[in-house]
Amino acid sequence: AANAIGTNRDTIKVVSVDPICGHGAAMADEWIPIRPGTDAAFLLGLCYVLIHEVELYDIPFLSNATNAPYLIGQDGKYVRDQVSKKPLVWDNSKKAAVPFDEASNNLAIVGTYTYQGEDVHPSFQLLSDHLKKYTPDFVSEISSIPASTIRRIAREFGEAASIGATIKIDGNDLPYRPVSAIWYRGLSAHKHAYLTGNAIDLVQTLVGAMDVPGGLLGYNREKWRSTEDGLLAVTRRPGRLERTYPTSPYPARVVTPPRSIDMFELFPVATYSRPFAIKGILEPKKYHQPFTPEMLLQHRANIAFTAGPIEVMTELLNKIPFILSISFEIDETAEFADVVIPSLHYLEKLEPNDHYKYHTGSHPGVFYGSKSVHKPPFDPPWDSMESHDEILLELADRAGFLSDLYETCNMMWGLNGNLELDINKKYTYREIIDRYLKVRLGHEKDLKWYIEEGLDVQPRSVEDRYPGAFPKPRIHLYHEYMLDAGEQVENVTRELDIPWDTSDYIAIPEWKPCPAFSPKTESHDLFMTTGRLPYHSLGSSSANPLLRELGDKLGYDEILIHKDAARRKGLYNGDQVEIETDDGKKAQGKLKVTSAIHPEVAAVLGEAGGWSQAATGSKKPTGIHFNSLITFDDDHLDFVGASLDQCLRVKITKIDSKEN
Repeated sequence: AANAIGTNRDTIKVVSVDPICGHGAAMADEWIPIRPGTDAAFLLGLCYVLIHEVELYDIPFLSNATNAPYLIGQDGKYVRDQVSKKPLVWDNSKKAAVPFDEASNNLAIVGTYTYQGEDVHPSFQLLSDHLKKYTPDFVSEISSIPASTIRRIAREFGEAASIGATIKIDGNDLPYRPVSAIWYRGLSAHKHAYLTGNAIDLVQTLVGAMDVPGGLLGYNREKWRSTEDGLLAVTRRPGRLERTYPTSPYPARVVTPPRSIDMFELFPVATYSRPFAIKGILEPKKYHQPFTPEMLLQHRANIAFTAGPIEVMTELLNKIPFILSISFEIDETAEFADVVIPSLHYLEKLEPNDHYKYHTGSHPGVFYGSKSVHKPPFDPPWDSMESHDEILLELADRAGFLSDLYETCNMMWGLNGNLELDINKKYTYREIIDRYLKVRLGHEKDLKWYIEEGLDVQPRSVEDRYPGAFPKPRIHLYHEYMLDAGEQVENVTRELDIPWDTSDYIAIPEWKPCPAFSPKTESHDLFMTTGRLPYHSLGSSSANPLLRELGDKLGYDEILIHKDAARRKGLYNGDQVEIETDDGKKAQGKLKVTSAIHPEVAAVLGEAGGWSQAATGSKKPTGIHFNSLITFDDDHLDFVGASLDQCLRVKITKIDSKEN
């Protein structure tokens, strides 16, 4: 987790919370080392301090823009009106429970009330009570972060949020909340990761800093709608596209027996479930898989290296009869392929990027993309190829489903009228892109414009840049929908006799320990995790000879360990050591003793350990392939969000001191 804490309109304080003082933490104002897998506890501790100690939370925002005032019954679900079935709130002005859309602006978010003879509470009251156990002292024991630091960070965050402040933009007085709590893969690569994601969103929600000036701005926004419960949801897409582009975690999708290889039907609130495709392919009977894939088309990915342990991915890829790999090099996955087609780089391809407002935040929207300025060095006619999609179009035509592809493009891009693709005709790639551009940008900005110009900058209204500052449906503070989703999953998996853990389908986030907190032996006394390098891009750049040489000089193959842990174990910088996980997996490498890591943690670099000939130059792999130390089983998978737990328990011993 990385908390960016603004102190005023001219300066910003960046705090990095991470087991490793990596590139990002080194540039922050403060690095707080945290025990791996305890982010949720830390975040909920911040929420405790904001509510119970410093009382810095945005009451008007919570009351009017979230479901904080929705009344909750003893079953944890909304108390609903007997006639309209709409959630009820307690209206202080009317001194009664009324449907949310019939209430005044004077709503209770705390207290106990009686409805139909039952004690009911606003959801914020339940959250407040739930957080009482996450005191700084309790959280400190879990996370190893001092209680005083937890209190200070929470106070700084709450004060910097400037609750109640406004800022004038384009003539509009908008809420001004200059704080953001942001996160990426490190926080989510754990068991119970879905709950951790809800916990960090909770920190941001309490201070009202969602999609407003200074606060956390969503990207790649979709059109929104209001559900019957008055809550924000993404506008649904038509037909089959709902499977390709999931609507959102809310409302939960209807749970059905698995129909897809990744068992997405059993993940009603997730946006993907790809790790479970591995389980579906390797254990089809266990998960009632309707088919086994006969072919894999792999492009812009290296799943053999990035998706799981080498032995698991080897078994998986060997089970697929035919593999086509479109890649820049013969990487780890391409080595399994039956056919390899060279991938085009950005100077060889014609590919508009639909990033109109994707990463522009509060700035104008930008549409751009790559253009072919150099012919690929292929034999004719492939030297004229401009996109990998030309290969896929040809495959679709030869396989007999080109008309289905056109129909999908029409739906997905909104092609209609004279721009609609006729499913009975055949189009070139350029003709398809020309129609796409005309619909996306306007008829005057066609393929000819894109090739000659290609950069479209469009001003955005203040409403588009800061939607959280304008009236819209309420957002979730209390995730009531999770309860019904969990019940659905439980019913379907029980009926099919599929082993499935539904215990994380809860309405309020909780910290739960991942398997590394129960090591199988006391000798496995270190946590192990992985970090990233600023000069590599996952596993896709490991074969670059200049970057490989740079990695060799900077210790790409090293195992990081804190100086105190090294001293305790009698280890020294440069020692050759063996790592052994508590599941018996082993690896060897050179030790790097440092203070830039949590004292209880060892780490390797996530981009290291590539074994393909392209990555090694026909030499020994550089560094340790972290994924091959992971255990891929039910205990290490998140059954709500489909994350694979990547926190390990290991012991480290010097190689020359081993008896054998």
